[in-house]
Parts: sequence; C-alpha cells; structure tokens
Amino acid sequence: MGRGALMIGAMLCGVVLAGQAAKAKDSKSTKQATATPATAAGKKTVCLITEAAHRFNLQRVGLTVFDNDFKSLPIESWKLDDKIYGKTKAILVKDFAVKKIPAAYEAFQPLRETRGLFSDAEGARKAVIQKIVSGSSCDFVLVIMGLRTQVNSTNQTVEGLGVLDHGNGLVGWYRHVHALTFFYVYDGWSFQELRSQRGDGEESTPFKSFRGPSIEIDEKQHASAQAVADDPKTRDIVWGLLDKGLELTLPKLFELKEPKATTKTQVEIVKTPENKNWAPF
Repeated sequence: MGRGALMIGAMLCGVVLAGQAAKAKDSKSTKQATATPATAAGKKTVCLITEAAHRFNLQRVGLTVFDNDFKSLPIESWKLDDKIYGKTKAILVKDFAVKKIPAAYEAFQPLRETRGLFSDAEGARKAVIQKIVSGSSCDFVLVIMGLRTQVNSTNQTVEGLGVLDHGNGLVGWYRHVHALTFFYVYDGWSFQELRSQRGDGEESTPFKSFRGPSIEIDEKQHASAQAVADDPKTRDIVWGLLDKGLELTLPKLFELKEPKATTKTQVEIVKTPENKNWAPF
C-alpha cells in the first residue's frame, strides 16, 4: 500500500515538472521574439539621429563687417525631427527597420567648440555619435547634420536651417530660406564611417549667393528676418526643402532600387571613396 502511493506520487511530480518546463520554454521563446523584432523580420536596423532640426538661423551678410548680423533661434516646437523620421522610415521601410534616437542640441556641443588646425574632427564626431547611440543596438547609424558653406565673394559662411539676407545698399538685398544638410552613415558596431554626402536639392537659382537647397523669397514681404521666422509659411518652406533632400539623398546612400520580380535581397552598405564629400565639422 505504501509502495503504490509512493509510485503514484512520483508520477504526479514528473507530470508537474514537465508542464513547468514546457511553460518556461514557451515563455522564453516569446521573450526572444519580442526582443528582436527587426531580426525576425529579416531587416537590419538604421538608427536615425537628427542634429539639423534644432536651430533656425537669422543671418545678414553685407558689404562690410558692420552690415553683418547673426542670431540663432530654437525650433524644437516645429517638430521637424519627427517629420524627418517619418520620411526616412517611409523611404527605407522595404529594406530596413528605422529607429529614432533622440539627441538634444547640447549633445553636439563638442563639435561646435573651436579646434586647432590639426585636431581630429572625425574622431570628435565619432565619439559624440557613439555616446548618443550607446546601448541602442544599431546595425547602421544615419546622422543628419547642418552643413556649413561659404557665402560667395565673402569670408562669411551660412549653415543649417535659416534665412540669409545678402547684398548691400547699392544693389539691394536678396533673401533666401535655406535647409543645408550633410548625411553620414556609420557602421553601428564598429562606428566606421561608411558613407557621407551633402543633402541634395533642386537648384532653382543658378547664380545665388551660396550652394545648397534654398528658395528665394521677396525681401519686401517681411519687415525683418525675425518676421520670416515667425511666419508659419516659413516652416512649410523649410520642410519642403528637407523633404526633397531626403528623397534625393537617402536612396543614393543606401543604394535603394526597385525590387525585381524575384525575391529581393537585403541591401548592404559598402564604403565608396567617390561618395566622400567635405564635411561641416
């Protein structure tokens, strides 16, 4: 009688342990599938960092230094980083999972500090990007930064998003709203720079004061550059320039092509020297 009860108890214990093991296995499988959705979908992850959407610059470049003026306004309320993320995701969604990595304006401060002639600008930029994406598990890191370029026939530069008044009292003033950007693609594990390129645009004014996406507006429509910044239409102009730049630039950086009739292979990024352009920092 005692031996029979012992055998039955052992059998029941085995059934309970087997059930617990199966439950634990199912729980582990579910956790793993949830933790790596991009891998399960067969896509690599592009982490997006946007530096260019933090400031809108009001700048005036005249005939002499006394005519020059500069002011930078915070524009986080414009939500351009969200729009850039949405557009980037729409362009890359067939081949990549896109993840937005928030980055405050202050995070890029080391790149704005004055450096010596032989300083390592690329190393400084890499260190900032590594710090921002730390722990984010990125296969690739896409960074969109404001580009600095020279204003023709002057020693002045114009950069990023903003409005530029250029001219003098003799020939008059010309006003352009601009969105100058520069794109970097890094390997998300080694942080090797894979590709870099200016943000493209449709150049409608061949003889304007600087190179890059911009639109000339009537200088008489607004009393000042500040009035331009306050005009809601300006946000639409800036976003239109950024939107077109993303459309023209991202497919080149990631070599996106129309899918063939057969299965489409995963896009890989290979460093190409011909795509290496002058960088803003």
